Amino acid sequence: MSSIYKDPLDQILASIKTLNNVDLVKAEYTYGAPVPVEADAAGTNTTILITSKDLQSTYDGQVTVRYRRLNLADLLTLVPLSIKANAPTSTLQVAERLNVLYGLKFTEDDIVSTPVDLSGTAGAGTVTLVAKPTSLGWVGTVDVTLAQGAVPIGDKILVTNLPGLYMPNRDDTKPYGEVYSIFRDLSAYAAGMELLALGTGSLQDLATILASATGDPWVSNGASRYSLDGAEVVFNGLTSDDARLKPNYERAVIVNLSTNLSLGLSGSLLLHYNLPDGFED
Repeated sequence: MSSIYKDPLDQILASIKTLNNVDLVKAEYTYGAPVPVEADAAGTNTTILITSKDLQSTYDGQVTVRYRRLNLADLLTLVPLSIKANAPTSTLQVAERLNVLYGLKFTEDDIVSTPVDLSGTAGAGTVTLVAKPTSLGWVGTVDVTLAQGAVPIGDKILVTNLPGLYMPNRDDTKPYGEVYSIFRDLSAYAAGMELLALGTGSLQDLATILASATGDPWVSNGASRYSLDGAEVVFNGLTSDDARLKPNYERAVIVNLSTNLSLGLSGSLLLHYNLPDGFED
């Protein structure tokens, strides 16, 4: 996700540019440790010394600027600090979890890293984040409430060798079979459609149906523009069982066309039909 908080040093340089019309190149300067000061009317509470390190840079010398570091406690008013995490072992890991959830920018330069042990409380408890005195962007402390995180996906998905994908390989040099077929109503051929078996057996009956329904010369053997040779019937059932199918029909057949033998179309045929009234399924 995009960050709610930006890099503090980038923000300091951006403010200098906005308020002074001075564009400092970040790499051409060194930056002193932040020094806490009494807050002024503008809310600034920190100073930092910026020193030129490159004789070729546009500006030389040094300057001290005031800015406001954010208090960690203020996060409680901005984001929910009750999170799920799986067995963090340090406060820095908790901060990194907040980065992922809320687009924060905590680094090891911002948060004091101390051990966390929630083994005796089933992964739940309260962890206190403490800003390092040298953090450019943060001061103070905040309590984060932790609960046991989600089960690691790797603990549940143990079989990782999966069967082939439902859709065949797409040949983008040919028109899509889905576009060719999806608008056709094959209800007049419902009796034959109903009997089509899954698999790659002979599809002569389907070739005859398609030739009659479309007027195109469908064949079941040999490579041709309209060929079912090598095709596979992968579905014959209710349209409600597949999101690709049109719900205004009761049933459909899905046929994956051969990549090599179907010369005119690629992908799948989505063949819709309704059963006649009184037809026994």
